[in-house]
Order: sequence, then structure tokens, then C-alpha cells
Amino acid sequence: MVLKYKYRNNVPNFCCENAKVFSSCSISFTGKLIQFVSEICLDPKEVTFDMLNQPIHWYRDKSQAPQWLQNAEQVMLSAEAFLFITAEYNRCVPPALSNIVNHFGPNVFTSKPCGIVTYSMGMGGSFSRAALTHLVGQLGAIPVPTVCSVSHVASKLTEEGAFVEADVKENQATEKFMAQVIRHTAWYAEAMINQRELRGNLPD
Repeated sequence: MVLKYKYRNNVPNFCCENAKVFSSCSISFTGKLIQFVSEICLDPKEVTFDMLNQPIHWYRDKSQAPQWLQNAEQVMLSAEAFLFITAEYNRCVPPALSNIVNHFGPNVFTSKPCGIVTYSMGMGGSFSRAALTHLVGQLGAIPVPTVCSVSHVASKLTEEGAFVEADVKENQATEKFMAQVIRHTAWYAEAMINQRELRGNLPD
């Protein structure tokens, strides 16, 4: 799952899509209260992406790309940062997620922070995180080093994304780490926004 952040007038507005674990969260950031607003999602379960044939940056004329792909690129380009919430399949990134990412080029990801939250039926998705970190890094993104992983997810979370036992210390710690990933991703995003305003875009 990819979540999009957008900043307007230097106030970070979080566009959180289908991240039900986070749906009721609000966090403090640079003295302001941030709440999730709006909903724009690139969720493989809900947004249809064809099996990759030709990524949009390989079209000599992007107007010749399918309209749904042009629209998706505009959504991605409008983001200041991304938050990936992903499972782990065969110790790697789920193919539905990598299929989405591979439709886009460095113009979408360069100098944009990417927070990563992983979960799995086993130990929390560390292999998926490593693979995704490498993938987005090769596209020019800035992987946020803060780690959050949810192990044995089926026994910890309901289908709505709430903890089955919210008062368990381990689950409280996981919720803390989730919020930390979000705060740190927002911090990196603001830093990059300020740097672009001061120095311009990343030089060639």
C-alpha cells in the first residue's frame, strides 16, 4: 500500500488511504497537530494496475500511455513523500506492490522520503523491508530508516486494523513505532521541501 503526503502552505496534510491501523491517529509535529485528511490510494486490492508491459517513463510521448497510467503518475508526482504498508511474500516484496512501483520512473521518486511499515504471518517482514528499501532507493527515493514491523499479524489485528489486545505492551510499542515512522517521514519530507525552496531541485 502506498500512502501520499501533501504539504500546503507549509502545513503538512496527511492523505491516508485505507491505512485503518492509523485511521484514528493524530500526532504532534513541529508544534502542530496533524490529522489524516482526504483519501487517495494506490492499493493493489482496490486500484487496478495491469501487469507491467511498459512503464510510463519508457514512452517517448507520455500522451500515448494509457490514460489510467497517466492519471496514476500525476497522483504520484503530487506527493511529497510516500508511506508503504506492505506484507511479505516469499521473503520479498509482494508482486502486486512491486508491479505498481515498477510502472513509474525516478521522476516520481527522486528525493522523496519513503516510510516503510511491514507485516507478516511470521517475524514481521524484515526481508520485504530490505527488498523494498533497495527498490525505491534505486529509483532515487530516500528510505526512512525508522523501522516498524508487525509480526504474527493475523493474531494481533482485526480486519478493521485494530489491535485485538490494545493494552498489551508489545502492541502499544508497535503503535508507537508506527507513529514514529509517520513523524520521521514527515520530518524528512519537510526537510526536502525546505531544501528545494532554498537550493532548487536536485542538480543533474
